[in-house]
Amino acid sequence: PVKELDPFALEVHPAITVPGQKSLPALPLYVERAHDHELNEAVERASRGESVMVTLVGESSTGKTRTCWEALRRLPEGWRVWHPYDPSRPDAALHHIKEVSPRTVIWLNEAQHYLLAQDPRTAESVTSALRTALDDRRRAPVLILATIWPRFWDPLTAPSAVGCEDRYEQQRKLLT
Repeated sequence: PVKELDPFALEVHPAITVPGQKSLPALPLYVERAHDHELNEAVERASRGESVMVTLVGESSTGKTRTCWEALRRLPEGWRVWHPYDPSRPDAALHHIKEVSPRTVIWLNEAQHYLLAQDPRTAESVTSALRTALDDRRRAPVLILATIWPRFWDPLTAPSAVGCEDRYEQQRKLLT
């Protein structure tokens, strides 16, 4: 359940420490930014019964995961989080996504691990299963919170060149 989660179990980074400076709490006060309003609107839509996916794109240590954590905490009682990572991120997602039920957050921190899995067939299968989870009314609402770096986002969302194999068609359809 969301209310019982530890942010560090979801890979939120603790505050850094600087030698000779006063230590901050492991999870310091959160300062909202412009994108938080859009994310909060998406969480509200999910709370009202709509399946939604939000992907935060940014470089390392820019606060993507913390932002998702703060949004997650706005969900009403009864929501759960599924963070697929065992035995590997793509394997967990692929083999257990059919178990996702209504009022579940699918936590895809570092989404490139799922959407760009080493085996392209696995990546495509994970991606198509995520699309199905979003479209399946029997499982609604589902909220997918994903984070990804720009260098992975760009090739996954760019249209393929005319006449070339569309290697990331499923991923582009999911993300855009």
